[in-house]
Amino acid sequence: MTLVYFAPVVWDDYPQRPHYFVRHFLRYARGEGTVVWIDPYPSRLPAIRDLERLTREPSPRLPPERRPEGLTVISLRALPIDPLPVGRWLNREVLWKVLSGRLQAIIGGDRVAIGVGRPSGLALAALRALGPAASVYDAMDDFPEFYRGISKRSVSITERAVAETVGLVLTSSSRLWDKFEWRGPCRIMVRNAFEMSDLPPPTLEKDGRRVFGYVGCIGAWFDWGVVVDLAASFPDAAVHIVGPCFARPPRRLPPNVRLFPVCGAERAIDHFQTFSVGLIPFKRTRLTDGVDPIKYYGYRAMGLPVLSTRFGDMGRRGPADGAFLVDDDRPLSRVAAAALEAPADTASIEHFRRDHAWERRFDEARIFERVLS
Repeated sequence: MTLVYFAPVVWDDYPQRPHYFVRHFLRYARGEGTVVWIDPYPSRLPAIRDLERLTREPSPRLPPERRPEGLTVISLRALPIDPLPVGRWLNREVLWKVLSGRLQAIIGGDRVAIGVGRPSGLALAALRALGPAASVYDAMDDFPEFYRGISKRSVSITERAVAETVGLVLTSSSRLWDKFEWRGPCRIMVRNAFEMSDLPPPTLEKDGRRVFGYVGCIGAWFDWGVVVDLAASFPDAAVHIVGPCFARPPRRLPPNVRLFPVCGAERAIDHFQTFSVGLIPFKRTRLTDGVDPIKYYGYRAMGLPVLSTRFGDMGRRGPADGAFLVDDDRPLSRVAAAALEAPADTASIEHFRRDHAWERRFDEARIFERVLS
């Protein structure tokens, strides 16, 4: 069987849920399955902020992500006009003609499954044209909430059509589970996890420094105010922010805040090992209400307590889960101090790693049994 996967991120990005989805599909198929990964193309109209990004110094590029045997990556060029009816039609007609020929050459006589990691007109065209033996929409984010205006309306319509057409909808958070309630028994909760095989053995040894650390994308949802307040409340501690920055920080950050560039997975783990507390300072928005952050699982897998704002599925966690939540009723300094003092032991770290590995997530949901049966 060939899985044609319409990805929400390019393959050569920091490994995320879609990367592990297709890796474990190939593992489960045991040499009898292949994957065609379709890199995403622009699905919104250009905005002023795009011009601003062109004037900034480009972020360091990540090294190419290793491609497992059986994986083919396809990138397509498209005009950023998908939200317009004529643009959606044009992109679909032009891109599908290009893509369908390449797919036929790869698929041959194999059965086809389609995975949709991000709703798009091209993914919808493939669902309708290929007649897949199985199809899955992995709702890993509330995608329409990334957009505004006509782009948001267009993505909402496309997402609804994709969710209606596929045989199975996967959801990664409680908010998304509720959103797709109308799919009834055709939805499955598959929470996020972490790639535990890359982690060093659990250790509780620290060098004595106190470091609050964040690794991830810094977008419009990132709350710089929390970072500034945290640094001011703990002037003798360091605050490390690691990742690509798309939301500019205040002009003057406290001297104990240090910014690091985007890095690969191996370097991210090196950063984790220097942290005392993992940090997730996200604003409360309709977008973050649908988020169960992967970084929570990464921090906890390293034995780190997590200092987070109260958003999405983080709002359902507490100290018993290693989560210390900041909100209007809990002063930041008090919550952060409690996180710094949180106990840890290697047995609980090992237990967490066993329970929250990507492989276990997908196996327990029996997704690939459904796809390959």
